[in-house]
Amino acid sequence: MFHELLKDLAARAARQGTLPRPTPELLRRIWPTLVGEDLAARSRPLRLEDSTLHLAVDHPSLADEWRRSPLPLLRQIRRFSPWTVDTLKIDVDTTLAPAPAPTPPQAAPRDPGPLATPEEIDDDLADTLRRIHILRARRRGQDS
Repeated sequence: MFHELLKDLAARAARQGTLPRPTPELLRRIWPTLVGEDLAARSRPLRLEDSTLHLAVDHPSLADEWRRSPLPLLRQIRRFSPWTVDTLKIDVDTTLAPAPAPTPPQAAPRDPGPLATPEEIDDDLADTLRRIHILRARRRGQDS
């Protein structure tokens, strides 16, 4: 609903000649609205020339993905953009790369306690095998 109203107002402004020119600064300001915060953090609009939007992205894999399949991004942009965008020109700018995530705090090493003796291991193994045998017998009883 809102995006239809926005597009209608933009179309009227374009017909009346009052739609602002898509300067690089204006494109950067509205970019998070057009593509969402996550994609805006990884990309930046550079300029819009003759319905071609020039973008910079932070990683070659994102550039490859958008070059191979530009339609989902174009649909997203067209949904909210007051200007006509028909094609994308994508370049890689690694200076856009987000800062690495901080390393999570490491837990203090736990003392595993005393090691089990071979007899304790044998007893635990024997108990586990008995449980398995009982479970299998129960299943056989249910299957019959």
